[in-house]
Amino acid sequence: NSDRYKLGIHLYPKEGKENQLHEESKAKGRNFDIGTGLIEDTGTMLEVMVFSSIDDLDRIRIFLYDRSGYNGVVGQPLILKDIF
Repeated sequence: NSDRYKLGIHLYPKEGKENQLHEESKAKGRNFDIGTGLIEDTGTMLEVMVFSSIDDLDRIRIFLYDRSGYNGVVGQPLILKDIF
């Protein structure tokens, strides 16, 4: 049910490339950049755009969370590695 969840994305830089993190991520002490989006069911495709200044990605973590506010991940996150 796509109206119950939001899509969360965490982008992690490779070790030693933490300087590529967005300034907000650095200020909050995070080791990843954040992307989020609403899920819209078009019947055939889900499209999400995430902008980040990280050129050297180590991994991408994709997950669902409750649309009313983040209270943990729903289900199991998908982690993509070795994609570049």
